[in-house]
Amino acid sequence: MADEDGRGGAPAGPSVLTAEFRRVLDGWDEPRGGAGAEADFAGPWRIREVDGGHGLFRGGEDPALGDAPTGVFCDREVALLFAAVLPGSGRDPIFELGGERAAAGHPLCRGRQVAGHLAIFHPELVAAAQTAAWLARSPQALAALLVAGGPLAIERTAQFLLQHYVARRSLYGSGG
Repeated sequence: MADEDGRGGAPAGPSVLTAEFRRVLDGWDEPRGGAGAEADFAGPWRIREVDGGHGLFRGGEDPALGDAPTGVFCDREVALLFAAVLPGSGRDPIFELGGERAAAGHPLCRGRQVAGHLAIFHPELVAAAQTAAWLARSPQALAALLVAGGPLAIERTAQFLLQHYVARRSLYGSGG
């Protein structure tokens, strides 16, 4: 049950799992389709003060119990950014960029359906859109991203949200 990064699957700290049950788990393979990786990165992620900076820990992990951080960052803001994007990093891609340019551009697929076309072949843009899509699916990740941006970013975001709310209300009435 070893992780892809070689750390080993069992947490370092205390667990309700007995040593015998952990040995049984060590003989299992992770399920196909990436469920293990998705579960490993799903979070929630916590930031704790550690020697050297701000440690990033999974929920339930604690440096006082001997758990090692997934990462240590000099700045809390950087730790927050990684806490925001980690849950999406273990997931299957949402978008794929087709290599053959059609008349409308390079096909951008979501699952088996074409979601749009890009005039240029730009895999980094698609990777950024993946991250944005994963962030949009996680209120906790969005909150970490906003906190990393600071109080002014939160205030400006609140203004945009209010404008969006007012616009929706004028279009759809009080129920929209």
